[in-house]
Parts: sequence; structure tokens; C-alpha cells
Amino acid sequence: MAKSVLNESIWEKISEIDGKINKVLGNLSSVKNEDIIAAIEEYAESNKSHFATNRKEMDILNKGVSEIKEMIENIQAPPLNPTDSGFMKARKAYLIFAILGILIFILTIFSMKLYSDSLIYQNNYYRQSTIVRELQTENDSLKVKIVSVVDKRKRK
Repeated sequence: MAKSVLNESIWEKISEIDGKINKVLGNLSSVKNEDIIAAIEEYAESNKSHFATNRKEMDILNKGVSEIKEMIENIQAPPLNPTDSGFMKARKAYLIFAILGILIFILTIFSMKLYSDSLIYQNNYYRQSTIVRELQTENDSLKVKIVSVVDKRKRK
């Protein structure tokens, strides 16, 4: 940005010089060498303020850049605590993950055992219920037979 502003101002000044030179060349027959030198010196004097302003702005920018550079160079990383290094943090994390993995494995095994036990209990209950039904039907049939035998004896 500073270069483009500087280039634009230089081109403006060159075009002003070109205009003055054309003006002087138009009156060349009546102008002496001393007059040309005086005009150039006058123009140089008027442009010294522009160059001085540009120089001041460049000095301010250079000072800002040097301050920023010093600040960047002075930045230091915080000292590492040897007992709390990244390796120790990684080891702690792996230990925690291992413990959690073992707990999940144990819970999975436990839930599988509970499911297996519940299937065994359901199977036993089903067998017992079928046996009880069979016994009830057999018992009921025996009651009917006994009642019929007792009725037959009473009739005799």
C-alpha cells in the first residue's frame, strides 16, 4: 500500500515536471540556461517537503515493524514441568481408556450371563408348567375314576 501511494505521488510529480519542461521548452528561445537551472532548483525545493513527509512515514512504519519484530522475538514458550509432560498425560489417558474398556467388557460379560440365566429360568419354568399341567390333568382324571368307582360301590 505504501509503495503504491509512493509510486502514485512520484508519477504525479513527474507529470508536473513534464508540464513545466514543456512550458519552458516553449519559451526556450527567450530562456537562458540560468533561468532553466533556477526553475529546476525552485521545483526541487518545492518537492523536498513531499520527500520529507514520505521519509517520516517510512521511518514511522519501520519503527512499528521493528517493535513488532522485537515483541515476536521476546515471546517465549512456557517452561515445561517434567512431572506433567505430554508423555505423562498420554499415559494417564491410556490408563483411563484401558480401565473403561475393562469395565465395559466386564459389564458385557455380566449382562450375557444374566441373559443366559434368564433363558435357563424361563426354560425351567416352561418345563415345570407343562409337568404341572400334565399332573393336574392326570390328577383330574384320577379323581373322575375314583368318583366313578365310589359311585359304583354305592350302587351295589
